[in-house]
Amino acid sequence: MKLSGRISHIAGSASNATESSLIDYGHNVIKSLVRNLLREGGKFLVQVGKEPAKIESGRHIPLIFDWTILAVIYEYLRSNKLDFTSKKEKPIITVVKQDFEDSIPENRRNLWEGLRKREAVQIEFLEEGWSSGAVRRIRMSEYGDLLIILSGGEGVEHLAEEYNRHSKPIIPLDLNLGANKNDGSGGAPRLFSKMLRDYKPFLTLENTTSAGELFLGIKTNNGSAPFDVVANGILALIRNIVPPIVFYVRLMANDARDYTAVEYYFRHVVSPFFKGKGFSIKEIGVQETSDAWMNVEIFESLHRAAIVVVDLTGLRPNCLIELGYAFGRPSKIILTAKKDYKLPFDTKMYECLFWDPSEDANFSTSRLGEYYERNINRPPIVRTKDLI
Repeated sequence: MKLSGRISHIAGSASNATESSLIDYGHNVIKSLVRNLLREGGKFLVQVGKEPAKIESGRHIPLIFDWTILAVIYEYLRSNKLDFTSKKEKPIITVVKQDFEDSIPENRRNLWEGLRKREAVQIEFLEEGWSSGAVRRIRMSEYGDLLIILSGGEGVEHLAEEYNRHSKPIIPLDLNLGANKNDGSGGAPRLFSKMLRDYKPFLTLENTTSAGELFLGIKTNNGSAPFDVVANGILALIRNIVPPIVFYVRLMANDARDYTAVEYYFRHVVSPFFKGKGFSIKEIGVQETSDAWMNVEIFESLHRAAIVVVDLTGLRPNCLIELGYAFGRPSKIILTAKKDYKLPFDTKMYECLFWDPSEDANFSTSRLGEYYERNINRPPIVRTKDLI
């Protein structure tokens, strides 16, 4: 997986009863990992708010890792003299309640103001009344590309379920620090054991023969493995994960009037654009299929794709059916069509990129990039709302 631009969500917690040196070890693993990801151009999904801590001999030992992550990012930005005042993309994304700043600890306010001064944070507010921890985790799972979990309880287990629902990679670590709220059914260590038995529900690897060695490389062995070795092992595992999939829904009948134009647009504009962003391409009817019945693979791919590109040129019923399925999923949708097509009512309400076969491919790619930036973070059409 290409790390540049990918959004890592690192989550977890520790119990107040856990030995302080072991909690420190967990923070050191996270610090080393965040530095590695920053050097690779990675971005981070972080929760901003309170910071429960263990107080021991005057020491303040955080029981969660969000502010540790933010502190490492801030020091990296300062040392490299980076700010984001003139840039669209930020290295940090957070999903917060409207009054979130009231819960920021006093000892973290200078850090928060420093990050804001550099305009390094993309802040996404929850709708009023949608502020439970569960709803926040659901929203966060829509933004993250990858989940890395360390110890914890019900919170990390729920996050893992949400990332699995989005078919996004999940990396649980074996270090057992307990859980801040002393809940859950084993947190990340239990999921790590499950991953060793069968890793396919957690992630897809490019080189499956190296799976065992990669998983050994991320074992902390209860804090005895050097934390930088573990961090490097996590980085090696991420690099071996298959990139997020872009699935194409498009005119495939080679005897259709616009087939040649559609084929040219996808070969010279769409595919180069998404490959340049580090995605892998899935095309039924072009690539080798893995299911005996093609329809099963089509809907399996629609279900699991990170992005679905639907081109409605030709207005084929099967494309409209597949678009409807994609609308019902939390996948990101890119909707395109040749310029002379008028779309049906329900699809006309969603912004469509109308392309012109007479345009230069570079210009068409630029237009696709602009459309992508405007639409890639659209929320799903339907969201679950709190009952309270």
